[in-house]
Amino acid sequence: MISELVGKVVVGSAYLGLVIAIAFNADRLKTAATAAIIVTALALALGFMDPVKALPYVDLDVIGLIVLASALSWAIEDSGLAMWIVAKSLKLTGGSIRLVVIVIGMVSLLLSLWLENITVVIIMAPIVFAVSRALGVNPIPLLIVSALGSNLSGSALLCGDPQAAIVASAYGLTFTDFIIYNWRPSMFFIVIASSIAGLLLMPTIIKIADREFYTGVGGEARACVQEPRFSNYMMATLLAMAVKATLLSLRRELGFNLTTCAALAVIPLLLIYWRRVARNLREFFEKVVDIKLVGFYIAMFYLVGFLDGVGLTGDIAKAIEHLSGGSSLLVPLVLIGIGAASSSFIDNVPLVAAFVPVVTKLSTMLGIDKVVLAWAMLLGVTIGGGGSFIGCMAAYAAVRIGERETGRRITFAYYAKMAIPFTIVALLAGTATYYATYLSYLTKT
Repeated sequence: MISELVGKVVVGSAYLGLVIAIAFNADRLKTAATAAIIVTALALALGFMDPVKALPYVDLDVIGLIVLASALSWAIEDSGLAMWIVAKSLKLTGGSIRLVVIVIGMVSLLLSLWLENITVVIIMAPIVFAVSRALGVNPIPLLIVSALGSNLSGSALLCGDPQAAIVASAYGLTFTDFIIYNWRPSMFFIVIASSIAGLLLMPTIIKIADREFYTGVGGEARACVQEPRFSNYMMATLLAMAVKATLLSLRRELGFNLTTCAALAVIPLLLIYWRRVARNLREFFEKVVDIKLVGFYIAMFYLVGFLDGVGLTGDIAKAIEHLSGGSSLLVPLVLIGIGAASSSFIDNVPLVAAFVPVVTKLSTMLGIDKVVLAWAMLLGVTIGGGGSFIGCMAAYAAVRIGERETGRRITFAYYAKMAIPFTIVALLAGTATYYATYLSYLTKT
């Protein structure tokens, strides 16, 4: 009993220290590796767990998918496809500032289905500055809109951020499961409902938060960016995206894992176009693949193995059941609330990785479909992350870019005036859509 308690204190403290350090922008790999080494050394010294038992939690399939998704992201950006989509979308606004706000958010969401959130913000930043100059408005609210939009889509499809891949690997889900699950609308539609609700109100939220935003805008200014010529490279990239989505949709029937599906779509594209950025394949993969990020995921999965091994995930599951009063109707609401509050200050990846075994245990305890519970967890974690630029790396990147380019300090209060109302509206819309879709799953017979 004492050994079990010691294990929980050691592992819980190490994991909490990891997420706090990440929240304060510490080096991810160094922090995660340090935590893993400390936990391993103490486990061996104190005997509360055999470290070998944590190794199976390192999901190499998810890591392979993330690496290949990063490579595809490079092609989407390098081919000009992202810029082409943005230019086409902005033309539809006719220069209306209100439509520009909504379109920037929706385009950021669309791009983030395939690109990492931070990559989307970096791509959108020069476009936002060009558009803001044309309209005569402050670019910072538009940067925040881009960050919030890109953050929303992290769990919408099995091709964007790692949290969706973690859940898909844990429960054997396909690409189409994120669109339709058991013949019901799934995460994609829940996210879209949240996005529409939040982004439609965003022009009004900005007007309240930044009273000078619309000052000086005369009539309908033109807000276009130069549209690149559609090329064979763009077409090849679109084809790779389509092949990846198709293979991920059929992976159960084909017997493929996540990495194989991505590899069959992405590697041919890379072999054709790798010479654009490197002299040899080794140099190319060094530029395209973030080795430090891979190392971080390995260390983080390993630590989750300790969390589950010492029984902390079971304790968290019991605590959630207690908070909900054992009601299967309230458990998803508690998951959404805890996920949203936590992700405002904790990076989504370690949070989701830690919550997957919790969701599995709750499913067994309450007799609820584990995937349906996973959707609730993903909803809270994904949308809640935008409530603070501490837990949302895309928002932090937007703030840093805005400060660097404008010379103005962006305070937490200024960001929160826009982000918190947006997050609340999006959460309410997403939660309502979730319950409308899965109410029958949550009613015990």
